[in-house]
Amino acid sequence: MLDFDITYAREIAVLAFAATQNYSKSLQIGLCLARLLYSILAPQQIKAIFDNLEKGRELGKKADFLLGYRFEDHWEEPIDHLRNKLRLP
Repeated sequence: MLDFDITYAREIAVLAFAATQNYSKSLQIGLCLARLLYSILAPQQIKAIFDNLEKGRELGKKADFLLGYRFEDHWEEPIDHLRNKLRLP
């Protein structure tokens, strides 16, 4: 739904999204740790990590609260339609 791949730089965007949407308080701690660890594990991605951290936060603020959304009721809908409905890119 968020259209991020599995690099450290993109994974932190997903974590920032979930933390901003307040899925759980522990995600805030996890985000702080990930910011530090990802920078150590992938120093070549540091700029992208911090850029995507902000992108994830922005998306989390703009989008509807996804944890409460019943995706199983919408399997037949095109993904672009769902993204638009949920205010995702």
